[in-house]
Amino acid sequence: MKHLFLLFGLLLALAAIGGCTQSEQPEAEDFTIISLSKQNIYTRIINFGPQNNLLVAKPLQVPQGITIIPTHETRYLDPKGKLHTLPVDESKIFNGKILSLDGKTAIILIDKKKTAHIWFPRSGKIRKLVASAAPTFAIHQDTAKAVFMVGQMPEYKPVLVDLHLGTTKELVSRATPSWSPVFSPQGDKIIFVYSPESFPALYSVDSKGHNLTQLTQRGITAQTARTSGHQLQPFPTGNTQPVWIENSLYFSKGTDNFRLQLNNLTLEQIEFSGTLIRIPGKGIFKVEEGKTHRLDPNKFKPRRIEL
Repeated sequence: MKHLFLLFGLLLALAAIGGCTQSEQPEAEDFTIISLSKQNIYTRIINFGPQNNLLVAKPLQVPQGITIIPTHETRYLDPKGKLHTLPVDESKIFNGKILSLDGKTAIILIDKKKTAHIWFPRSGKIRKLVASAAPTFAIHQDTAKAVFMVGQMPEYKPVLVDLHLGTTKELVSRATPSWSPVFSPQGDKIIFVYSPESFPALYSVDSKGHNLTQLTQRGITAQTARTSGHQLQPFPTGNTQPVWIENSLYFSKGTDNFRLQLNNLTLEQIEFSGTLIRIPGKGIFKVEEGKTHRLDPNKFKPRRIEL
């Protein structure tokens, strides 16, 4: 038991939240997140898993103004508090996410060579998914799908991967500066930042690669953006993960947070601080100053953005 300590020193209240991308059925009334003793050097949390398991890394000192996503020397922390090295070069990854696949813990890793793998810690098996993947990606546990942004800096395109079969499908034909994909609650659509007109906007596409639709920056062209200095609507920054709840998309840009209402494409700034996260099987939470709170979207105070 010497390895088990409370990370935040609090219980996360568990509640089912409608519209999440995974089934949010509670396994218990409350759950805690554990980490190693204070002497442990892996204190940065990369990802929360569905069974009180974590991906943890050594903290990095990134100079202010640097936007390139660094690699992290990372370990997998299982529910019993045991650390495991990762089966990739030097255990260094750009990003990783834990999910439950057919009742087994699976971890998707993007290594320092930008290759995405799926690893099953219990059996030790690891399988390559795609190469040339950007650090941000999305998973949909219920349909066992993932979407990666594949290409070469700065141009990428979303690629859908079946985690069971390993098959891939390109969702758009043209690569542009693209990032921050997120699945719809049902897993049948993906929203991501896409730049076919030479400026970033939010687009949606279905999981078959059809119905590519522009959601923001509508009415703006590359010409007007260049000549008139037209102010662009906010869009997610490249190292953040949007959250899709029911008919709303939540995302962050810098220190500001926004909500795009998908039924009427109204964009609002919402007044709350912190970072939104999804914990598979648990719900939607926000993290602020080391504390984690269950998200209640109905309590946001929106302010419509007029551009």
